[in-house]
Amino acid sequence: MKPIAVISKNKNQYSETFIHDHVQKLPFDVHFLYGDYLPHSVVHRWGGLERELEKKPEKRPGAISKYFRKNRIECVLAEYGPSGVEMSQICSAMKIPLVVHFHGYDAFRNDILSGYGASYPELFRCASAIVAVSHDMVTTLTKLGADRKKIQFIPYGVDTEIFREVDCSRNPPTFLTVGRAVEKKGHAGILLAFRRHLETNPDSLLEMVGDGHLLPSLRMLAKTLGINRQVVFHGRKNRREVREAIAGARALIQFSHVAPDNDSEGLPLAVLEALSSAVPVIGSRHGGIPDVVGEGANGYLVNEWDWQGLAGKMDLLARDPRLASHLGHRGAALIRSRYTMERYISELTNLI
Repeated sequence: MKPIAVISKNKNQYSETFIHDHVQKLPFDVHFLYGDYLPHSVVHRWGGLERELEKKPEKRPGAISKYFRKNRIECVLAEYGPSGVEMSQICSAMKIPLVVHFHGYDAFRNDILSGYGASYPELFRCASAIVAVSHDMVTTLTKLGADRKKIQFIPYGVDTEIFREVDCSRNPPTFLTVGRAVEKKGHAGILLAFRRHLETNPDSLLEMVGDGHLLPSLRMLAKTLGINRQVVFHGRKNRREVREAIAGARALIQFSHVAPDNDSEGLPLAVLEALSSAVPVIGSRHGGIPDVVGEGANGYLVNEWDWQGLAGKMDLLARDPRLASHLGHRGAALIRSRYTMERYISELTNLI
């Protein structure tokens, strides 16, 4: 079995299920290196014996190279651009193909581009392939200097056995958000929209799943708006708990926008998971969301920051459960035709 290395800053970040899927599902002998953009620890697949490579950053490249030679690593999959930068010299020196998988902030956020971004042109030259998950990301990486011929458009997939179809028309008018409480997710705008929505739909409920540094401020905002009794903050949940939350919703809201630091979405997994569950999505025209959500086809789209428009779309689905079900089932059909986990892993496998 082909031995490959998967490189990630984090080992168990709950919001990075796509990386967990790479480690668990790619049909290779996977060596998972993690702990920083220049990794300091390694585990041979999940559940294997963990070991430390080297504490001192200046000595770590040598330790990584030694590990690669000992284990005959044939390809490196770097999760996020900065990991690719850190691995590019090692891979070039050892003539190991490097695949760099961009996911979101690594292609957009100002602090990343002002730091690691200076090394992106050399990374793009050294990399054998560059993976982008949305059309918007393809355009951005091209503008940053990547050769369009090297960029592989491989959007995420979803496990349709976990996120099974439900009949959302049987659910109460519960709207759901799933995502970290960070600026680009647009949670404050969702709360403003929900307050407007409650004026004519007082029985609706908003459930917000995910933690993050903005969570205390969002709780305060809900209380200030007088809607804290209709808003439930759940904090983080695992994948199966997210499935249950989606299965009980009338619609998912993904009101993302460009953050002040230019942070932007790649392709939010929650959108795919909701559509796979036959739950429609109200999304913003941002990042990879319009790649998947079609206006009036499997949900609705509003412009970034347009919380009044968001409130109007919530009104539609709260009042018409059969419409929500119709849109949701069309979304489920789309997922099963284009966005399955099997398709995603297969395309990534073929690339490697």
